[in-house]
Amino acid sequence: MSNSEIVRQFIVDTTGKQIGIILPIEEYQALVRLQAGFTRRPRRRTRPALKPLYGVLRDLGGTVAPTAEMDAIRRELWAAWDGSGSS
Repeated sequence: MSNSEIVRQFIVDTTGKQIGIILPIEEYQALVRLQAGFTRRPRRRTRPALKPLYGVLRDLGGTVAPTAEMDAIRRELWAAWDGSGSS
């Protein structure tokens, strides 16, 4: 068997219309991989629905402080953390 390189060749019918192609195996395999990538449906990533914080706390059975009270506590904590608090 001789070492001959296969080059892309078109197969034509009697009218000259291209009806097929001969490819090197590497080129054929690349086309198959490319085609497989286009024909696969992308998987849909499903994420669990995120609940708001109040919903999570309510589900735990605890009581939830009013928003204004939580904001006041948050401001107090931030003030103490950055050193601008009164304590």
